[in-house]
Amino acid sequence: MPWSADPRALNGSLLRLSTPADILAFASEHASALNSVNCATALHRLAKQGATASTQFTPLVARTAAVLRSDARYVTARSLTSIAWASAKLQLDDAGLWAAVSASAASLLPSLDAYALANVAWALATVRRVAPEADGALLEALAEAALARLGEFKPQELCNLLWAFATLKRRHRALFEAASAAAARFCGAGFTAQGLSQTVWAFAKLGLAKHALLVAAAAAAKPRAAQYDPQSLATL
Repeated sequence: MPWSADPRALNGSLLRLSTPADILAFASEHASALNSVNCATALHRLAKQGATASTQFTPLVARTAAVLRSDARYVTARSLTSIAWASAKLQLDDAGLWAAVSASAASLLPSLDAYALANVAWALATVRRVAPEADGALLEALAEAALARLGEFKPQELCNLLWAFATLKRRHRALFEAASAAAARFCGAGFTAQGLSQTVWAFAKLGLAKHALLVAAAAAAKPRAAQYDPQSLATL
C-alpha cells in the first residue's frame, strides 16, 4: 500500500477538524500520506465551510493533482466528483489540478453516473478560465456518456449539465436535442425557479430554439411567477 499512514484514520481526523485553518494545517502536515478520498474530504469540507483560496492551499492542491495523476487505480468516481465540485466551488485556479481532474474523468468515464457527469461538467465550466482549450475532447465524451444515461438525470443534474455546455459554448446538438424533451417534462414538476430559468437560458445561449420546451417553461412559470426571484425571472 503506497501510503505512509492509514487513509481511514486520516479521514477520521479530517472529519473531526472544525475550521478551515485546522483542515489546511493537517492536510499540509500529512500531504504525502493523503489519498484521493482524503483529498476529497478535505476539499469538500473546506468548500462547505466557505473557505477562501490562498497560498495555504498549495500543499493540498499539489497532493490532489499528484494522486489523480499517479495513483489512478485508487481514485473512485465518488472521490473524483467530490474533488471536482469542491475545487470549482473554492475557485482553485491551478492548471495542473484541472488537467489531472480532466484526465481522471476521462479514464473513469464508464463508471460516472448522472450525478458525476453533471458535476464534472459543471466544475469545468465554473473554472473555464484555467484551461479552456483542454476540455474539448472530454466534453465530447461527457456528452456521449450523458446521452446514454439521460433517463437517469434528475432535474438539477440536467440543469447543471446543460448550463455547463452552454457556458463553455459547446453546441452538442444530439445532447441538447434529446435533453429538450426531458427538460420539458421537468418543467411541470421538478425544476426549481432557478433550474427552469437556467435550463431555458442554456438553449437560448447556444441558439437552439425548442418551441415545446419554451411553451412548457412558460406554462410552468406563469402560475408562480410572483414567487420567482428577480434573477430567475429576468433570465427566463
